[in-house]
Amino acid sequence: MVARAERIGPSFQDEIREVTNQLGLEKIETFGVKGLKSLQEKTRRGYELGTITDPIRTRILINTAEEAENAARMIADKMPTVDRGFQVIPGNGYFDRKLNVMYTGPNGERLLGEIQLVTPEMVRASEGQGHRLYEVERKLVERYGDGNVPQSHIKRFENMQEAQRQLYGGVADQADPKIIEELIPKFKKGGYVGKAGKS
Repeated sequence: MVARAERIGPSFQDEIREVTNQLGLEKIETFGVKGLKSLQEKTRRGYELGTITDPIRTRILINTAEEAENAARMIADKMPTVDRGFQVIPGNGYFDRKLNVMYTGPNGERLLGEIQLVTPEMVRASEGQGHRLYEVERKLVERYGDGNVPQSHIKRFENMQEAQRQLYGGVADQADPKIIEELIPKFKKGGYVGKAGKS
């Protein structure tokens, strides 16, 4: 998977860059192939290799729901796409819009990829303080299991979640209200609850 991602990842990035150039949006260039260590870490946390959807990935910065919609539509015209919509993690308030795509490289090889449509404010928050808070929270869950953090550590766990809710709540306050209206809750391991009870 990693070798294939390294072979076709650059052309995937080029294709998404064409979209952002046409729409006047910015693509983050430091978010590319998921390395072997990262994939091994995911499988250690219980993910099956066949369910990993981001061996190639990128982020597009958007400021409005309309910009996100335009990017999603253009990408779907280029490759098979599952649009997961704007999702929020209920425990901490992080949100973005994810597209899972099936990309076929120039050499004919295919690979699942992920495109995050995310506000610049969310990127700054999540890559800074948010990532550190999430890592502490995740390590507690990995050690004790989701919903089983012992009383001796529960206060720390709750503090990490509350700090993230405050951080990402500030991001939500700055976001396009139409993005906030579209938010749906995300499950722990992918998938989402659809609007109006659809799934």
